[in-house]
Amino acid sequence: SALIKYVDFIAISANSLTQYVLAVDRLNPVVAHRFKSLEPSLLKIISSVNDTAKSCGKLCYIYGEFAA
Repeated sequence: SALIKYVDFIAISANSLTQYVLAVDRLNPVVAHRFKSLEPSLLKIISSVNDTAKSCGKLCYIYGEFAA
């Protein structure tokens, strides 16, 4: 939240965030089955970012397959 005053909006790439949080490459057949967009920890991160953006009067966008 310390940097939010310097931006106009927040954009979350759901696919990239999921890969980073879960340490899963969705294109790797060995671990792709672990790529779960509805993982509770991931949803908490997205919710937290959105809540922070909202409380600071900023828009928060999410894009990627998850957003569809």
